[in-house]
Amino acid sequence: MAHILPHWNWAERVGQVTPVHVYTSGDEAELFLNGKSQGKKKKGEFEYRLRWDDVVYEPGELRVVAYKGARSGRARR
Repeated sequence: MAHILPHWNWAERVGQVTPVHVYTSGDEAELFLNGKSQGKKKKGEFEYRLRWDDVVYEPGELRVVAYKGARSGRARR
């Protein structure tokens, strides 16, 4: 399971840094903006979310692939 915040439909934010939060039951996740990886992050003990604080907003598809063990799950925003 993975849930991405915030929504990704802000024409007035083009070019601005927009932090992205991913709530997941997975152990780690990789964030993609328009097919380009924004990096992979791993949750630490007692963490419930992952954060990418340096994503520059551009219109398109924001997608996350979450991993738990050897399995992956996907979410899109």
